[in-house]
Amino acid sequence: MAAPSPSLSTKNRVTLRCYLHNESVTFENVKEFTEKRWNRFKSCAEEWLQLAGIDRTIAENLRSQGLLTSESEARPTLTYAEASAKCPDLGFHETCYRRFIDVKRITAQKRKQHESDQSLTVPSPKKLRLRSSRTSATSASSTRPVLLPHHCIICHRVERCITQRGKRVKDRLCQAETFDAGLLRHAATQKKDENVLMHIRDKDCVAIEVRFHRSCYRAYTRHHREEGAKPDGSTPQGDHEKTYEAFCSSIVQQRLIDNQEIMRLTKLTNLFIKMKTHEERTS
Repeated sequence: MAAPSPSLSTKNRVTLRCYLHNESVTFENVKEFTEKRWNRFKSCAEEWLQLAGIDRTIAENLRSQGLLTSESEARPTLTYAEASAKCPDLGFHETCYRRFIDVKRITAQKRKQHESDQSLTVPSPKKLRLRSSRTSATSASSTRPVLLPHHCIICHRVERCITQRGKRVKDRLCQAETFDAGLLRHAATQKKDENVLMHIRDKDCVAIEVRFHRSCYRAYTRHHREEGAKPDGSTPQGDHEKTYEAFCSSIVQQRLIDNQEIMRLTKLTNLFIKMKTHEERTS
């Protein structure tokens, strides 16, 4: 897979192209392989050929050009000298190369593929999750709703890294547990954000499996959480009074004060939301 950003080789004055190109990389010089880097690349390419994804496509394209040995061929893979003779413009972007040989990405893809294979062979127990009681008469007779893609509805990415206690960690995707996905629908309506509303307008966010990163959700709804407002304009003091009293009695008094449990604020918030959802379903 040749990249659109060329560089001139100082060795033989040939315009080099990145054969491991990722579309997110732009304005970066193309470098020549060394024998050591070529061998490292071949080792990782053999592993990517056993996995799924864009990196496998890159490896297959190189194999189709004769730079890598196919499964049916009983011959050793090319040395860099042989490969560069076959493709004189063979080169790479430093960022593309580091991404392709990243052991952590290869290991994560292996784990993901292994879990996927197990899920196909061994039926996993169904996970219990809260379902909203708000269903219309038409939705009961309609077909199953179209599920959203497995990425964050706010940033449209699967992977996102955040800084916690001075360390970079992955912010995993969460799935909506209420009809409105907490304050997401209200925030999107107030912002007039059609990129979000087009997916969730008049739909059950639980049924269509809305997903988001916690950091994205907190940033997206921060203003509305600080206001303490709900979509219908009611105040939390009047609308949540019964839930708040039950929360103070069962959680604050019994667990925090009497039992001296230590809980994060996010867990307390989730407990309150679950109690409120239970109250709405039973009322």
